[in-house]
Amino acid sequence: MAPPAEPCRKSAPKANHDEFARLAARDQEVVRKLAGILRVAIALDRTHAGNVRALSCRTEDDHLTVSLDTAEGADAALEVYTADARKGLLEEALGVVVEFET
Repeated sequence: MAPPAEPCRKSAPKANHDEFARLAARDQEVVRKLAGILRVAIALDRTHAGNVRALSCRTEDDHLTVSLDTAEGADAALEVYTADARKGLLEEALGVVVEFET
């Protein structure tokens, strides 16, 4: 049985966080994008079983499709479910809809 999904431990970077507030607007934008990528990356390794071995991305209009290369015989359903639940910051930072496919 898989462990329950972990709640997001941190809120999105906010202007009232001292260190974040000191950054230039462009740097704040970079931090938001990187934080969104990191959240999705952590979700895609949810079980720590190496089910997702690689990924590739493609964009079309306002969609980013993330294609996942999974280990042979692996069930990455929990990883995809968790990534889908945690993609909000990435979508907001990039201004696109993020979708996952295996």
